[in-house]
Amino acid sequence: MHMANYKTYKQIQSEVAKMIKDPNEQFIELIKPVINHVYLTEILQADVLYPLHWLMRYLRLPIRQRATITNITQASPAVITVDTANVLQVGQIVGIWGVSGMTEINCDYKGYADDLSFDGLYLIGTTPTDVTATLTTLDDANVDTTAYTAYTSGGTLYQHGWKLPLTPIHVQKVGIHDSLPLDPLSWDEFLDSPDSFLLDGGSTPAYWIHRPQLTTAGGAQDLIFTFPGSTDDHTIYIYSDWQPNRLDADADVPLIPFQFHDALVSGSISRLGESNVQVEAPAVWPGVYQAQLSAMVDHNRTWWAKQEELKRKAVHF
Repeated sequence: MHMANYKTYKQIQSEVAKMIKDPNEQFIELIKPVINHVYLTEILQADVLYPLHWLMRYLRLPIRQRATITNITQASPAVITVDTANVLQVGQIVGIWGVSGMTEINCDYKGYADDLSFDGLYLIGTTPTDVTATLTTLDDANVDTTAYTAYTSGGTLYQHGWKLPLTPIHVQKVGIHDSLPLDPLSWDEFLDSPDSFLLDGGSTPAYWIHRPQLTTAGGAQDLIFTFPGSTDDHTIYIYSDWQPNRLDADADVPLIPFQFHDALVSGSISRLGESNVQVEAPAVWPGVYQAQLSAMVDHNRTWWAKQEELKRKAVHF
């Protein structure tokens, strides 16, 4: 990025205010949501054929080996103890099988209450020690085992994915280091035959599902499920285009190549003009905005075309 040419959120606000004849920025609280609407729902969604290449990210996360369970408390949240140190990590999706006594905690794919939650699939909430962890539901509520039968013995824990630390627009590919890419699976396919994927046993994961989901507190989170449960340590790679956050602080810079930052100005002015806000030269801005969007899309598709050419050259090398 050429630092002299990029625009901050504050600069964009000021330029938009000037063009709606508001040099003192009295209507700045009207302008801000319009800028974010144009940024998040128009500019970042402008190319309907290809993801915006500058938003593509690799996320690398560990998939841990299975572990033998040695205890589960009757508490809220329940605390689980395993026999292997550092297997449990915050944000893991885990499945529990074969527990005696507290059988209510075990996986039961035939007993799910709705299409968002399964008995026996949980999130690791916190890790008080290197062998203990609290359990939450997939929608981030404490697992309450106070009314469950007391744990007596046994049980195996398998990892089935992650709560992602970033929000993806679209997950392109999931793979494991030194292995073939995992096959994508839809949530409906999983629900049609959960016992084909959620098994009392494990191996190297072969399937993945991306599942956006709300928490009980009303927040948003993204889950990547992997099936079957992992028996050994692996490194999982998630290739996706990621959703930038809203522009908030004055110093925030939009995640657009600097040469297209003006599109955020022209797009915001165009949308304000459509809302009967007084705009300088209102007939000009929509055309300017569309030309800038088209240039950005061409820029993106040129990049993807070069990647395809590099792939072809690699195949014929």
